[in-house]
Amino acid sequence: MAYGKADVGLIQADRAAQTVDPMLGLSTAIGNVVGGMAKNYSDQQAAGAKQRGELNKKWEKITSEKMNDNNDLTRNQRRDLKKLYRQGRSSYVNAADGADRDEVQDVFLAKMNLINNIGSQQKQSQSNGGNFGPGFDGVDQHYSTLFSNDEYENVEVDGVSLVKIKAPKGSANKYEYFTPDNLPVATNKWSDGGAAVMGNWNEELTNRVKWDGEMEAGTFADKYKESLTVNEDGSAKKMNYFQAQDLISSDHSKDGKKNSFYDMFTTGNMSPDYFKGLDGEFIQVPRGVNGNGDAQMVAYDPSKGAMGGLTKEELNGYIKGFDAGGRKDYRNMSKINEFITDKYSTFMGEVTKDEYDKQQKSKMEANNRYFVSSDKDDPTGFSRFGSGTGTFPTDKKVLAKKKEELVNMKFETATSANMMSITGDGPQDVSQDKVQDWNKFKGWKEQVSDGGDLIGNLSKAYNYNDVEISGEDGVITVGVGTGNDVVGQSFDFTDKNTDKNELMAALKKHLSTSKFDDYNELGDLGNDANTWGGQMSKNNTSILQQLGTKDASTIKRRNMDRSSEDFSYSILSSKKPESEEDVLQALNNRSKEKNNYPKGGFKTKEDYKKYFMNNGGGGEAQFKFMWDAYLTGK
Repeated sequence: MAYGKADVGLIQADRAAQTVDPMLGLSTAIGNVVGGMAKNYSDQQAAGAKQRGELNKKWEKITSEKMNDNNDLTRNQRRDLKKLYRQGRSSYVNAADGADRDEVQDVFLAKMNLINNIGSQQKQSQSNGGNFGPGFDGVDQHYSTLFSNDEYENVEVDGVSLVKIKAPKGSANKYEYFTPDNLPVATNKWSDGGAAVMGNWNEELTNRVKWDGEMEAGTFADKYKESLTVNEDGSAKKMNYFQAQDLISSDHSKDGKKNSFYDMFTTGNMSPDYFKGLDGEFIQVPRGVNGNGDAQMVAYDPSKGAMGGLTKEELNGYIKGFDAGGRKDYRNMSKINEFITDKYSTFMGEVTKDEYDKQQKSKMEANNRYFVSSDKDDPTGFSRFGSGTGTFPTDKKVLAKKKEELVNMKFETATSANMMSITGDGPQDVSQDKVQDWNKFKGWKEQVSDGGDLIGNLSKAYNYNDVEISGEDGVITVGVGTGNDVVGQSFDFTDKNTDKNELMAALKKHLSTSKFDDYNELGDLGNDANTWGGQMSKNNTSILQQLGTKDASTIKRRNMDRSSEDFSYSILSSKKPESEEDVLQALNNRSKEKNNYPKGGFKTKEDYKKYFMNNGGGGEAQFKFMWDAYLTGK
């Protein structure tokens, strides 16, 4: 059935009369929903704004110290700091949760710390006014100057924050990169390192109370190493490149010697152990093989002299941290700083040991507790500075030991120190210094009589109030004691049936009962018994027995040949000397040809005598012959 227009109108009218228009209801509903959503959004917006405000305030508080407490920043550094502040705030406010905000805080605070740290160090460098410590070479000064002038760039390489500075002209690389804890700050000296070193020095030497203990260089070395690697709170402490170079280029000790580690190392004036790397192998340096920049590694070799076959420039390059391409190891990739820490600590340990021994000797001498025995194998400790054993005994024990040594050495120096003799087997059979078998000795009647050299030496040696010595026809008579307490004893050296070694022992024993005038000569002899022999025998007469002119010439010639290192006076000088100074000058002129001569030559006769006797020349008698030959030109 179809509806006409009128019907449709009726129908619509009727619908309108009976109910609400469905479209009108929908519109109302939508309006209500939208209104609710708008309100919620508004509320959320308000809440978000409040939260952002609170987070902004919190970020401002977190970064306040980093933003406001450093007055050393340059304009560019302040700009970079503000940029970080804004970036960090945005990330902090928009972070998903508290964990993310904590991460943002850690990252950006670290970056802000970096800028502040750089700024403070730059200010320090600027304040130094372009003054550089001894550890700075020309390349170091270049980077330090640019850093002070704000000519650098903050960059990140592989997630690591670095300071980028333009390299000097001619460098293999256009730029050098420094870590924040290794910046080229201009300094006169590394104060913290110097303070650590001097703290140990003062503890061990300046402020020490007791001096009677034995100290090894390694003990001191360990203390220096600890002070350079561990902070007072126990945390690790590491030197950077510039600090390490300052340390080795400065003389921090107070021993009166200007001998920096750097100078000693680059001249090879150290034991080979100093040229061993951390792996225990000898160090290697690059050496050019052509003009194209090619190089090969060359190792230190102790068989090639003090510098191990390397040059001063190569040793300088090693300790300065240069690689084969001429680039410095500022970032310590080769562990050059650890090498310096180890070797410098060992070096200072030895320097401290030397000064300790020097001061110890002075302190113990002042308390009469210092003595060096002539017996290197003495287990009692009296050879403290001879063999390095034991500790210092009391002053009473030292005095007793000195007396014991004096008693023994008196007889030895009187009877053998200047002894030269023909043993009876011919002029070629010469006994020098100490006669081991007195049964071979001839000429007792001549030597043990008035005017005899042996009896004369004994009389001079035992010139004490309680000793009387006489000799006649080979018989020595000795009285020891005073007044009614004199004990006399005779010793017949002509008796063929008497063992002369036993007789000499008995003579020594009897003479040793003397009171030695209360040993008052000990004060003049000093505290090193190794020097006593020369002092005691300086007035002795060389004992020459049964010698004709031919035999005497033979002995003189043999001793000149043996003791003069195969050169005669004519080699020393073309003219007869007028004084001992002329002889010394001639010897010093020859020193250029003798590698084992001491540096600086000989200033006195005693200097040459010491050298002569310590280098196979012989004893007192041999030296006297040699010196007389030099002095007379014969």
